[in-house]
Amino acid sequence: MVLTMRGSWTSLLIVGALTVAAGVALQWQTGAALRRELELLRTGHGELERLRVENRRLTDAQVAPAELENLRSDHTALAGLRAELEVLKNQPVLVAAPPLMAPLPKPIAAGDWKNAGRATPAATVETALWAAASGDVNALAGTLTLDDATRIRLETLLNGLPDSVRAQYASPESFIAQMFVTKETLPTSMQIMGQVARPDHPEMTGVRLRLQNAEGPAKLTSLVLQKQDDSWKVVVPASVMEKYGNALTGTPTAER
Repeated sequence: MVLTMRGSWTSLLIVGALTVAAGVALQWQTGAALRRELELLRTGHGELERLRVENRRLTDAQVAPAELENLRSDHTALAGLRAELEVLKNQPVLVAAPPLMAPLPKPIAAGDWKNAGRATPAATVETALWAAASGDVNALAGTLTLDDATRIRLETLLNGLPDSVRAQYASPESFIAQMFVTKETLPTSMQIMGQVARPDHPEMTGVRLRLQNAEGPAKLTSLVLQKQDDSWKVVVPASVMEKYGNALTGTPTAER
């Protein structure tokens, strides 16, 4: 009987031990499962946080709608420029023509000369020829001037003449004008060929003339004009003064 009771207690102890062991094993397994689930949750949380950071980065890097529209417009314009460039490449090269020179003024026949005033060098030349052709000594004298050295020489010559002769000329310019009208043969036409300014003397300019005579070829000559106040005047060369002075005094003119 005692043995039987001991056997029963032993069986109960074994069963209890097995039950406790099973409980412990189950509890361990449950704890392990919870630990794995917790680890997964931690891993998922980290991945979620990484995804959130990546989403913020992509959002920050996203192009604004207005900027995106500008980029699209630039792309369209660039495509258009490329198309135009291709068209230009296929077109023949055009060489620009050199600029045309200004046409020369037309010749003015003697019958068309007029009092053009003295506002420009060309107008002064035409007025001087008109005055000479008309025999208007005073008007012609008004278009002439002399440099200081030539004026002094001519005044010295005139002062040596008898008073009756000297009185015929109101000024050195008047003497030159009278001699020109008396002794010179006028051309039948005049053409201005060009003007040349003098940088060292801005108040002076040169005028190139083409004078057509009644007989023989045309003659090219140059005149120097000087601006005085608001008008231009023809500068009388010293050689012309000597020519007319010698004619007045009867002195032969040296051949040049």
